Order: sequence, then structure tokens, then C-alpha cells
Amino acid sequence: MFISMVSSLKFNVKIMGFFLSALFTLDTSSSSLSEYEIDYKAQYNGLDVKATYTLKHEGDNKFVEYSSVKNILGEITEISEFKLINEDQIRSEKFKSNRTLIGNKRRESSSFDWEKKLAIYTKDNTTKSFGIEKKIYDPVSAKVQLRLDIKSNKNSYVYDVLTKGKIKRYKYEVLGNDLIETASGNLDTVKVKRIHEDNKKRQTVFWLARDWDFVLVKLNHRDKKETYSIEILRGFVSGNEIN
Repeated sequence: MFISMVSSLKFNVKIMGFFLSALFTLDTSSSSLSEYEIDYKAQYNGLDVKATYTLKHEGDNKFVEYSSVKNILGEITEISEFKLINEDQIRSEKFKSNRTLIGNKRRESSSFDWEKKLAIYTKDNTTKSFGIEKKIYDPVSAKVQLRLDIKSNKNSYVYDVLTKGKIKRYKYEVLGNDLIETASGNLDTVKVKRIHEDNKKRQTVFWLARDWDFVLVKLNHRDKKETYSIEILRGFVSGNEIN
């Protein structure tokens, strides 16, 4: 029974981790970030998952995103703090992730000291430090920057991300415009794919709503072991309902 519980715990940690990394729910206007709250439905190999993302402006160009992903066995919450330093550039400051599944807990955090050019990553009782001579993001702020860059029609979408105690390079490609049907109505979107150079058989494609500050409205992922999908249920951007 113990082995079964451990296996179930690992399975559900992996499920929720997928959705937290996949849900790129940040949105932007031409000169600032807009507050929002969005609910999603999702499935991982047939298992139902619910997610809510909220972005709040804390003043002085500081923003905080709160996210919660739940299924019947537990919850993962993430908090990312970052600053908008100009119209199309953000800077990571703090990131926290808490996972509670079947009574087991795991905590991770990252902090970025741009004066000392140092990033600190902590998982439970283990700490690592990284030099940050160039731009680097946490898993959430990287998605913010992606949206800003897509909205600015930039040609390159490559980001160095501090995640799970390592600095990884995330690459994306814009595929074009696409009109799709969702629970919030027919939406004009930009279709984007993530480039998985380490595994060509992995496929991740997502759609961002052009008229709603490029929030995520749909995502599909598939590889040898997992298939998962995400779709908007209901969302508000700057107090206006997405429709």
C-alpha cells in the first residue's frame, strides 16, 4: 500500500507540475500589464484538473501572479513577483512554489539580486546560487516576456529560465493566426509552438487570444508518455469578460 501511495504521489506531482509550467496566462497591454483572473479546465491522460491564475498590480511597476492547480489528491500554488522595467521588458524578483499532495509537502523558491548579479534557488533545505550576467527568468516571468515579445512582433523567442535548480533554455516559434472555438466563444488567436530540441517527439502547441492581451486560451501537449490539454473556461482582463 505504501508503494502504491508513493507512486500515486509522484504521478500527481508530475501532473500538476505540467499544468503549472504549461499555463502561460499572463497578459499585456501596449504599455503595461493588465490585471486578470482566468479559470481553466484541463486533462492529463484522462484525469480532470482545475486551475486559476490571477495577476495583480502592487504599484511601482511591480506585479504578482498567484496560481493554483488542483485535483482530488492535492494542490500546487505558485507566486511570482516581477517588475515591468519598460514597455516590453520585465525583470524577475521572487518566485515560490508550494506542493501539498496526500499530506506530503515540497517547497521551492528563487530570488534575483540584480545589483549583485546573483540568483538563489532553494528546494527544501538545499540552496544553489547562479551568476546572472544576462537576462534570466523564473518559469512564470519567462511566459510574461514571451507575450510581450510576441505582441512586439520580435523575431526571436529564446529565454534562459531558472527552474528546478538548473538554468534551461526555452525556445518558441510563432506559427501564425488561428480562429478557434472555446467555452468563452470564438477567439482570434496566435498559434505558438515550443521547440523541444532535446526530444523531437515532444509536441507542445498553444493559442494566445489576440484581442485579449494574448492570454492563453488553449494548449495541447503530447509525447511518448503523456498527453494533456488545457482550455479556458472563463476569464476577465481588466474587469472585462473574455468573449
